[in-house]
Amino acid sequence: VGVYAFLAYSWSIRFSVDEFCKILLVASILSIALSVAFEILVGAPLSDDNKYRLSGSLHSNILARFAMLIAFVAASFWRIDKDNRRLWIFGLIAALIVIQLTRSRTGMAAAMAGLVAIYLVGQDVRRFSLSVLLGICLGGCGLLLLGIAGETGFSAIGSAATMGRGEDVTSLTGRLPLWEIILDRAKSSFWTGAGYGAFWNNDIILTIFEKRGWYVAHAHNSYIEVYINTGIVGVSILCCLGSLALFRSVTLANRTGQAGYT
Repeated sequence: VGVYAFLAYSWSIRFSVDEFCKILLVASILSIALSVAFEILVGAPLSDDNKYRLSGSLHSNILARFAMLIAFVAASFWRIDKDNRRLWIFGLIAALIVIQLTRSRTGMAAAMAGLVAIYLVGQDVRRFSLSVLLGICLGGCGLLLLGIAGETGFSAIGSAATMGRGEDVTSLTGRLPLWEIILDRAKSSFWTGAGYGAFWNNDIILTIFEKRGWYVAHAHNSYIEVYINTGIVGVSILCCLGSLALFRSVTLANRTGQAGYT
């Protein structure tokens, strides 16, 4: 943690926020390019439901995260950099296509939520209110059309929402049962956690495998992972720092107009 903190501090001194975003953009593009090149050379294995998911040398969800970062940077700079708007739009569309090819539902949901947040940052009260009302109206029209379409419409929406994947979404693809096991085991270290990396020993890994048939050494949820490592104290600190960073970013974005803060 100390090394990461020192690295972050060093980068904040050396680079501006816009320069840092562009570095992040280049690194994400290279990661996706290398992963796609690997898949082209080696071949693309099918997922458990015999459907294609872009993964390359990485897990599909990780690849979706890189694409999500590209989408966020492209959307932010599209608002500011008027001379290169076509380039940023192309980058945004390409990133969303990559997320679609990975068929990462959490990645697509996070990308959509983030893009909406980027759009709302910097809006005055009137535009913000109009945007919210427009969203409510569109949602209402969508529900009306869905009701008219009947079962066929529900089936089509369900398939689109799950991105064509056949896993049970009611358990968040097995995550809810996993979290129940983890949280039950972590009760004994509620306040301070088990310590960094100490929770995932052979006992808990084998227990999860026996109950869920899944070898896993991560909570598949960053907040729960922080909780089992550092307890409720660590989660509280994380939430406070995240809230302060969000408030500071929105304030600087409105004050300076720099794309990197959005």
